[in-house]
Amino acid sequence: MQTVAAIIHQLTHDLRDRSATPRLDAELIVAHLLRTTRTRLILHHHDQFPSEHRLTLDMLRQRRLAGEPIAYLTNTREFYGLDLYIDARVLVPRPESELLVDLACAAAHRLNATTVADICTGSGCIALAIAHTSPQLHVVATDISAEALAVARINCETLNMTTRVHLVRTDVCTPLAPIPVIVSNPPYTILSTIDANVRDFEPHLALAGGDADGASFYRTLAQLLPHHLARPGFFACEIDPRQVDIVMHLLQHAYPDGNVTCHKDLAGHLRVVAIEVPA
Repeated sequence: MQTVAAIIHQLTHDLRDRSATPRLDAELIVAHLLRTTRTRLILHHHDQFPSEHRLTLDMLRQRRLAGEPIAYLTNTREFYGLDLYIDARVLVPRPESELLVDLACAAAHRLNATTVADICTGSGCIALAIAHTSPQLHVVATDISAEALAVARINCETLNMTTRVHLVRTDVCTPLAPIPVIVSNPPYTILSTIDANVRDFEPHLALAGGDADGASFYRTLAQLLPHHLARPGFFACEIDPRQVDIVMHLLQHAYPDGNVTCHKDLAGHLRVVAIEVPA
């Protein structure tokens, strides 16, 4: 029998050539198996690792060695302080997307808005974080994928947000009446250029932006926004930094009187393009 600490040490060693964060991965996997948190895992370091978890541990080790995201192994991911259920039906939430939450909440306060729309909601991470952070807001969360919305529904129910986050299956924002604040983290990647682990495991429907520059979705959004964004209003979308000029031009063309701004994530990369339109 091995102790929990020994298991973590061995798993860290096994993952060192496959993961940029082998110790973190090992702790998350073991904490998941022991039904505890990574923070509380230290309390179990000297305990014997339960033999009934051995087969599952070996399976999770092999899946991680194959490059599968850790969030799919543990079915959980923290986003904006919320613990979300995640599986292979949705993208793994990234910390850079938290910037959209900050911008949406600030805009809603500025515009005295009570409704926000989150386009391409996926797991619901952005919509739920907005609703959790600003209790006066209701969020309409849309996605074309029924599978993604099933995951978002799990998170809505777990977080008791079903009355404040309304899930809608639709392509982009076509059924929405004018809403004062709209945010989106749409598909924007060029599949051949992204990390193989992301390309091999995460849903292509939520990744591939279309067109040679990955900006097809932004072109569609720019055409639709004048019909669905209220005035005064605010729109923000996540981008690949290489798309900043494309998206700025599209939004400015859609709203010649709008004020287009760019925003950097915590790593210093241009991550969000936004526009505020007057009354």
